[in-house]
Amino acid sequence: MKTVPGWITKVISSLLLLALIGLTLNIVLNQTVLSTTYLDGQLKKADAYHKLSVAITDELVHNTTSMDPELSAKVQSIVTPEVLEQRIPGALQQLEDYMKNGGSAPQVDVSDLVAQARAAGVDIPANSSLDKPITIGQAGSYKIQPPSKTAKLVNTLMVVAAVMLGATLVLVCWLRRDFRPLARLATWYGVVLGLIALVLWFAPDILASRIHFAAVNIFASVSQEIATAIAKDIAKRFVTIAALALAVGIPAWILLAKLQKRATPTVVKPSGRSDVTNPRLGNQQQ
Repeated sequence: MKTVPGWITKVISSLLLLALIGLTLNIVLNQTVLSTTYLDGQLKKADAYHKLSVAITDELVHNTTSMDPELSAKVQSIVTPEVLEQRIPGALQQLEDYMKNGGSAPQVDVSDLVAQARAAGVDIPANSSLDKPITIGQAGSYKIQPPSKTAKLVNTLMVVAAVMLGATLVLVCWLRRDFRPLARLATWYGVVLGLIALVLWFAPDILASRIHFAAVNIFASVSQEIATAIAKDIAKRFVTIAALALAVGIPAWILLAKLQKRATPTVVKPSGRSDVTNPRLGNQQQ
């Protein structure tokens, strides 16, 4: 029964595919780069707290005029990995709340550590910017902004659109007695996510081969290492979802195609010719 044109099915499927990809990206990003627990776990996995402790110590000692041979050990005892492990997750939690709910910009106060460093002999100028709370996500005139009301509205509309498009596609498939578009949708969903996963997996390595972050400074090197680990972890998540979608979509597509072919009635006329009635193509004389 051909009650709905085929092009409508293709349009609905394409729009639904875009909505599903957008929702998947939004969900995965909220579970990873916008999650304090996740980021803290990645920092620990990369041994970043220890590396940052060493890097901060070296930076402070390098920029001081003190000739104290024990200065490095003194600073290291102040900026320990344990101290960073206590301070950084709190700052990340503020950043997460800021990005999700807005409000005042997140800040971290290290004035107590600065005072201890001065007492140890580190030459930190009076009224240094470190004596004041440091705004996270701010560099010069640039300041990270939380999602606007419009962005939140778009996310909500994306969910509503996905539900409505999904229901419409199922209805259209039912009217056409052809459910292959659902299988094709699952297949293409898996293919697109797989392509995104490939980009996330290889892009950081390609970028690292062109930009030698270690030559910049230890902070850039640690940041690059963590960013690469996060990108590849997200890629693995996309691969898992893509594999599930393809495992369902491809077999379903093949099975539905066979069932659709068998369901096509053939009427033999007395003249020896047959009418093949296809729900999508109508009657064909053979």
